Amino acid sequence: MAHAKHNAADNPMGSGSVQNPQGQPFWNTLTSKIPNLHAIISGHDHGNEWCARDGATDIVFCFNKHSGYGGYGEPEWGYGVRDMLFKSPDPRVPPETWIRLEAGETRAHITLNSDYGR
Repeated sequence: MAHAKHNAADNPMGSGSVQNPQGQPFWNTLTSKIPNLHAIISGHDHGNEWCARDGATDIVFCFNKHSGYGGYGEPEWGYGVRDMLFKSPDPRVPPETWIRLEAGETRAHITLNSDYGR
């Protein structure tokens, strides 16, 4: 299975990100058929913990952080998870997200509203 690597100049999802063309039908279905979708959160992808708005679909995509001790990684990446806070069942109220590291430190706190990533 071939993966296409892109650079920041031609990739709105970030420098060095990899998209698998076989996942395109799944992405298209998620971003076009689910009402009130604020973001798509991917399981860990080693050191990645960023969020970005996809210009083609206007949906925010976030990586979840390296959470376990298996596989490969670097200790300086820190182990952690992406927390999500839904303050209301009303889909018009945007959720918040941040990275919580193993020792309790938090970083990269964002609100997934219509202003994020613009």
